[in-house]
Amino acid sequence: MCLGESVPPEDLPGLVLAIDTNEMLALMHIDDEQEAARRLNQIAASQHGVSAKLTFRPAGGLGSLVEKHFGGRENELEMLWACLDEADKKGAGALIVGGRRTGKTSLRDRILFEITNKPEQRERICLVFNFEGKTPYGVGIALECWFFRLMKEAFADTDYPFEYEWSKAAKDSIHKRSEARSLVGKHLQNIKKTTDAVPLFLFDETENLVRWDTASAKERWSLFGLFRSLIQEGKLCLFATSYPHGLDSPYGLNVANKSSVNPVYNTFQSVELAAWSPDTTWDYLSSRLAGLGVVCPPHYRSELLAISRGIPWIVHAIGLHICEALPRGEKVVYPQTWHAVKTNVLDDIHENLKVSVTKLANDLDLENGSLDTDHQLGKGHLWRAFTILADQPSVTLTPEGSGWPDAIVFTRQQLEELLPKLHSSVIREALRRLSSSPVIEGLVKKEDQFVFANNLLPSWIRHTYG
Repeated sequence: MCLGESVPPEDLPGLVLAIDTNEMLALMHIDDEQEAARRLNQIAASQHGVSAKLTFRPAGGLGSLVEKHFGGRENELEMLWACLDEADKKGAGALIVGGRRTGKTSLRDRILFEITNKPEQRERICLVFNFEGKTPYGVGIALECWFFRLMKEAFADTDYPFEYEWSKAAKDSIHKRSEARSLVGKHLQNIKKTTDAVPLFLFDETENLVRWDTASAKERWSLFGLFRSLIQEGKLCLFATSYPHGLDSPYGLNVANKSSVNPVYNTFQSVELAAWSPDTTWDYLSSRLAGLGVVCPPHYRSELLAISRGIPWIVHAIGLHICEALPRGEKVVYPQTWHAVKTNVLDDIHENLKVSVTKLANDLDLENGSLDTDHQLGKGHLWRAFTILADQPSVTLTPEGSGWPDAIVFTRQQLEELLPKLHSSVIREALRRLSSSPVIEGLVKKEDQFVFANNLLPSWIRHTYG
């Protein structure tokens, strides 16, 4: 920093800030450390070009931004570190549980970033498996054969190659399957003994893997059965992202059934990702904007919370839209800009929610061979029914203190009444599949009751239609 200068000298190395006398005096009279940092960020942004896309990313996880712009999940990170420490002693695993686009992948990426950048963790073997769109339509031995090939490829990039695989996924390969399971256990144990750190597997987008693996539960040969045994034997630590509701089989990778008959509940620690708190939501957006030299007046806080519901991707979308909507050279969010941002973000939310419902409805209609439009979920029928159930003007959606109000509840029977020509089994299946979407969540203890996730759909309706 160059004090008493209005522009930074050109002959100094590195990033240089020029701070004139008035700015210096103003900084000296700021008691709050965070406020002083925000002011310095504003000065830096005015002197050095900073791209909003290097700060806000509303889709696809944080990616490379996870190093500097990850936030709001400090408690969850502590839980994962504690789980990893426990795994080194006697075995442990964690399910990162949350609906779509709640930050599961970003949390996974952050813990991996921290592990790989700690000197004391440099010997730990960490393997990442992303199952999104990659899981084959197979169960039992076919699914396990496929995963062992993935595992072999992943280990090939380490100092500990795993060479075993069976050539055919057929019933006559069961003995090879047993050998492979035994060898992978010995392999993991050898890595732990050599590195003094249990290997860590990180699974992402496990929905299809759960679906196909659970279908083979009757064999008691499920992949998750293998992982549970390796964890319980202290040979593996597994962090897996999972949805809070969906398949309720006691043999799936799901913690919805919190009972002694569910092996997952007895093996994995649940790290649940709720929405950010109201304070975290506002602090994250305002501090990141300040880092870009943009002032977001606090009187927008209430609307920010009402629209975003503390959902990370929406907060990121608001930040990006603000930066894109600001007129050139303007560094304060004025009402005209804020109105344009609200319109764009509400359109983003609408598209995100409606696409989830419409795709599911069309898929089910195709599977059921529904040709009569009156007996279809598509053509807007399911979406319209959800908007009717979500439109409850008397319900308070405004944050109360440091938390959020309870989500609006509806029952399967209420949805059936709005879709009287559809069979109950079709509606049950629609609710089951949508319970891992941004639209709804199921209630663990009440099978036929659901809530609108984070009150996002009710809030969108209220802001769009008044």
